Amino acid sequence: MSIAPLRVFIVDDHPLIRGGMAAVISTDSTLELCGEAAGPTEAFAKLATAAADIVITDLNLGSVLNGLDFVRALRERFPDMRILINSMHSEKTYGERALRAGTNGFVSKLEGSKVLLDATHRALAGELVVSNDVQQRMVSAYISGRVRDAVPTDALTDRELEIYKMIGWGLSGKEISQALGISKSTIESHRAHIKDKLGLSSPAGLVRSAVAWVLQSEASGESVDPT
Repeated sequence: MSIAPLRVFIVDDHPLIRGGMAAVISTDSTLELCGEAAGPTEAFAKLATAAADIVITDLNLGSVLNGLDFVRALRERFPDMRILINSMHSEKTYGERALRAGTNGFVSKLEGSKVLLDATHRALAGELVVSNDVQQRMVSAYISGRVRDAVPTDALTDRELEIYKMIGWGLSGKEISQALGISKSTIESHRAHIKDKLGLSSPAGLVRSAVAWVLQSEASGESVDPT
């Protein structure tokens, strides 16, 4: 008797990427695409009946609800479903955050189709799909109470990191407020916390730091697309 293929649901705000991932999934007879969505709202509506075994999602979803918040909401609504992040963002920056949010793993979009399929199967099998570097940092954090060789942005919350990134893109407080659906006063409060945590003394220093971080991310191949 044949075994039914495991059901994969894709969430990405770029149609071409969804199409490419769907094509990769179709090459594996043990997997079946059960649906796709451009963002959280569409995904939740479709997942209610999709009977997905795993969701593969980007972090940038062109939505007020960012990728990590989406993962948390997925984990709450579908506690037994596997979740895999497939992103251009740096695993060093977002890997541990994704795991804390409830994902089963993180794989870069720079990797080939074989790596994505392998990561999908490993996540479906219950494995934690992250690099050795991230695993070692998490073990170090557990043993010593802090992350060895932590980067400064590790001190920021997920929301603070999101706002820091948007400052680096050159967005004003009003634009960030509109994009995230939160008040300007809340944005200013976050900016103050970011300055304190990063040891920055002025608003101009915050902007310079954020721009430098975005440029460094871009140089290393990480996506900095503000959409």
